[in-house]
Amino acid sequence: FTPLPTLGAPFVQQSQSEDCDAPMALIQVEVADADGVPVPFIRVDVTWEGGADYFLTGFYPERGQGYGDFEMTPGVVYTLRVGESGQLVNGLTAPACTDDNGTAYWGGIRLFFAQP
Repeated sequence: FTPLPTLGAPFVQQSQSEDCDAPMALIQVEVADADGVPVPFIRVDVTWEGGADYFLTGFYPERGQGYGDFEMTPGVVYTLRVGESGQLVNGLTAPACTDDNGTAYWGGIRLFFAQP
């Protein structure tokens, strides 16, 4: 049995954080239903000036059924929407991180969305 979201219930952003442990500049999204159960096959639209793409949650079961990600280009500002009626999240860009040796690199962003 695969849980599906309640139709018509929007996904609302619950948290957002920089991820300097990410292996590359990724937008990492986790999506759950109102009971906190991860939900696969949710479309996540990503747009930026001059472009658009999308990805689905659930294709990395080792990361969780509600997980999906998108590789960012550093310096580009992205807007994201989870589901058809979800809120827009604007101003997403790869954060500048620094390792213990002072070497700069690009990190990722983690976002969590749930149905109310």
